[in-house]
Amino acid sequence: MAAPLTPAQIEKIASEKETAIVPLTAISAQDVGAAARVVDNWLRGMTRDWVTLERVMTVAAPFRCWAISWR
Repeated sequence: MAAPLTPAQIEKIASEKETAIVPLTAISAQDVGAAARVVDNWLRGMTRDWVTLERVMTVAAPFRCWAISWR
């Protein structure tokens, strides 16, 4: 189980981040997968493995369908 990050660790990580803006066609599946792993690890660390990206996606799926049909 990953230990939650301290505010100092979060600040350090945030200051090291690079931002790039690219067209969606230039984003590879590997990039998406790597980002998903980062988000999943963060969620797990912040919630002691109670919340995972898979669980968020499962819970959010009905709302996504509703939002698409609402347009």
